[in-house]
Formats: sequence, structure tokens, C-alpha cells
Amino acid sequence: MTHLTGKTVAFLMTDGFEDSEFTEPWKAVTDHGAEALLVSPTTGELEGKNGYRQQVDRPVADVVPDQFDALVLPGGVVNADHLRMDEDSIAFVRASSTSTNRWA
Repeated sequence: MTHLTGKTVAFLMTDGFEDSEFTEPWKAVTDHGAEALLVSPTTGELEGKNGYRQQVDRPVADVVPDQFDALVLPGGVVNADHLRMDEDSIAFVRASSTSTNRWA
């Protein structure tokens, strides 16, 4: 299925994300034709709570919500705690909430 072809989805997270709450939505959107990008306040590779690793595509400070059609915030206590304390992540989420993006 390709009903998301031409769409771009931002996944905002940092270390400590809940692995399945990242991997399953990522697979779903890419299987349906969307481009998924991992944005984060950190660079390099992130590690999930259970050891899954994923390379950061872009720093959150370098992106704007209008570049994306949807925003996904994967779960995980550590992930959420770190994002709540990061000014660039907060600004990105706030700006996303006033745009036409869809949230998950």
C-alpha cells in the first residue's frame, strides 16, 4: 500500500525510547510510502530501552514543522523526560501544534 506516498513523517525522540513504540509506527508509515525522518536533540545513534538502535537523520534545531506532514512522539519515560527539558524539542512541538501537521 502506498497511500502515504509523498508524505514526510518526523519521529522526535532521544535515547530511552520504547523500542516497539518507535519501530512499529516507523515500519507502518514507510510500508505505506511515507518518508520517515528521525529528528532529535542529539546526533549520532540513539538507543532504545531494550537496545534497538537508530541513526538520527537531522537535529531538531535544524528542522521546522512545515517540512513534515505528521509528527510521531514515541513513548518511553526516559525519552519523554529528556525531550521535556530540551528547548529546541519544545519549540518544535509547540510550532507543530499550530501547523497543519497530524500527531501520533
